[in-house]
Amino acid sequence: RYERMEGLTKDFEKNLGPRLQWYLKLKSWWASNYVSDWWEEYIYLRGRGPIMVNSNYYAMDFLYVFPTSIQAARAGNAIHAIMLYRRKLDRAQIKPIYLLANKVPLCSAQWEWIV
Repeated sequence: RYERMEGLTKDFEKNLGPRLQWYLKLKSWWASNYVSDWWEEYIYLRGRGPIMVNSNYYAMDFLYVFPTSIQAARAGNAIHAIMLYRRKLDRAQIKPIYLLANKVPLCSAQWEWIV
């Protein structure tokens, strides 16, 4: 099984990978984010499965534990948490997330989709 995966990896690295990388470089010439528009078009808008579960992961209130079965209470709890987050965001109380030994800030552009 490991040998099969290793073969598939090498095949991707040699054949499909460079072509996909070329498309991403080409797209970088006109797009500020190489994945957002594709995500919206092919996952979010064209998907026929449940949006909340399959593509909108940051709007789930609880994944495995349900503190109440009353939908209005769960919705109220989710809205309250979102509004608390929004207040922190508006007051600039959320510190950036850093990568590479706390030297490179992670781009927060995707946070606009949260609230």
